[in-house]
Amino acid sequence: MKKYAVLMFALASVTLFAQTPQELNDFKKGNQLYNRGKFQDAAVIFQQLAEKGSDAIKAKALFYKALADGKNHRVKLADALKSVEAVKDEKLKAYAGMTAYYHRNQWAKVVTIYANEAIENWQEDYAYIGWLYRGDSRNYRRMYDKAEQDLLLAEKNAGSDGNVYMLALNSLYRLYTTKKQYDKALAILQKVRGKAGQYAGHRYYLAPLTNCASVFIGLQKLDDGHKMLDEVNQKARVEKRNDAYACQYFISRGKLYQAQGDKAKALACYQKAAKCNAHKFYIGIAKELEKKLQAGAGK
Repeated sequence: MKKYAVLMFALASVTLFAQTPQELNDFKKGNQLYNRGKFQDAAVIFQQLAEKGSDAIKAKALFYKALADGKNHRVKLADALKSVEAVKDEKLKAYAGMTAYYHRNQWAKVVTIYANEAIENWQEDYAYIGWLYRGDSRNYRRMYDKAEQDLLLAEKNAGSDGNVYMLALNSLYRLYTTKKQYDKALAILQKVRGKAGQYAGHRYYLAPLTNCASVFIGLQKLDDGHKMLDEVNQKARVEKRNDAYACQYFISRGKLYQAQGDKAKALACYQKAAKCNAHKFYIGIAKELEKKLQAGAGK
């Protein structure tokens, strides 16, 4: 059974032999800090255990210190990699190294260094995260076929780890829409949609669903696209958010109206999108769509 449910990765429960009660308590404290995203504080505890703890706990402490440094963006990559080098087990070292590169958006490093890594031979509780890291990195590097293989394995093996499952779906959705494989993209949207009870309002839910227009236009199912956006708005109150997801939502809604030939409604949506408090990239898309439509080039 998978033991990960917090952030991208939560530490597995640990069985330690011959450790003192104080060491076990300290380890649990470090674990709790890690799970709350307090990587620097967790790393301090793991480092202390590695330096002063019993032999039974040192190897584990060094491994989790490397993971904490790998996730902590305040730690320079070179220093994070020094922590990785302290890990003796080669499979755990590969996982810790991949963590450090992935969480610094070093996609090229992940796909190059770990191109032939036999992730299937890793411990089960780490393997599915390794597939996510490498698959998502390959996706960003446009290595789509290999990315799909890894991401499907991550999705299949994520078990109860909802975050990794949703991240795998998000990456697969980007991949399929980029390749214009709209049937596959729609299947991913339906899986994300099914997680509304747990994730409605979360970026893992909103990112693909508010950006669904290309799928329904490609499949010529425009009314179904509106129905999906209606549902997303009902569950996450997207039209009230005034953020990047609201911007994407109005852009998608506008594209669907435009594909249906309703210029007035499309224009109104693009104008609403342009007024959202979103990154200038998304605002620029909305304004460009509005401009083209007003000029008659977007018909």
